[in-house]
Amino acid sequence: MKLNEILLKKIQSEVDKATDKNLMLHEDLGRFCSRTLNAQSKDSHLEHMALAWVRLSADSMQHNYHQQNSSTPFEAYWYKHFLQSALCYALLLLEEDVRFELLRLCLSFGSDAEKQILMEGMCLFDEQGDCVELVLEQCRTNNTQLLASIALNNPWPAQHLPTESFHRMVLKSLFYQLDIRLIADFDRHHNATLNRLICDFILERLAAQRPFPNYLFHLIEPDHLTEQQRISLTQYQSFQTD
Repeated sequence: MKLNEILLKKIQSEVDKATDKNLMLHEDLGRFCSRTLNAQSKDSHLEHMALAWVRLSADSMQHNYHQQNSSTPFEAYWYKHFLQSALCYALLLLEEDVRFELLRLCLSFGSDAEKQILMEGMCLFDEQGDCVELVLEQCRTNNTQLLASIALNNPWPAQHLPTESFHRMVLKSLFYQLDIRLIADFDRHHNATLNRLICDFILERLAAQRPFPNYLFHLIEPDHLTEQQRISLTQYQSFQTD
């Protein structure tokens, strides 16, 4: 079997479980893979990028195969993160309605690692904010890395999530011990409500004698605190000074 045929088979197998009931999606992805792997189309920057990922993965796959010198099937040495990147570019090349349907299927049936890649690319897939419900569903995850892929260094949530949903994402990030200073455009939704939520988080941690990051104090605007919150924080800071 030729290398291109192995790669094409591997890419398609990753989405078969999501597309076996939708031949149109399967055929569109197959056409993309065929074009990219054979380098026949030269008019798309995205296809060049996808081809680069595929070639890099192929080189790594061959290297590992020869290093191991085992009876393991050749295709087992595929580097999954290169495949994920190629699938991201595949989504971008599809027509918009097909793209969103395939994105939904990938998020429904994909692994957490695949979902992470897709969440990190949301600002490319969805410039209009049409996928809010899909992203909110992923925010319910218990996987810290998947949550981080949504919340941290990702401009999409601040641009498109409703303010209340953005606040819930911030609070969940705190409970999962993520550094919320890495949330892109944090100030866009940093209002009195979020201010009080952060303060409540600090006070709950203090009451339970549990640690929390000191930088949270710098994210609080005193003018947005309730009187009781202000008193409680002042007492704590006075105690720390003594």
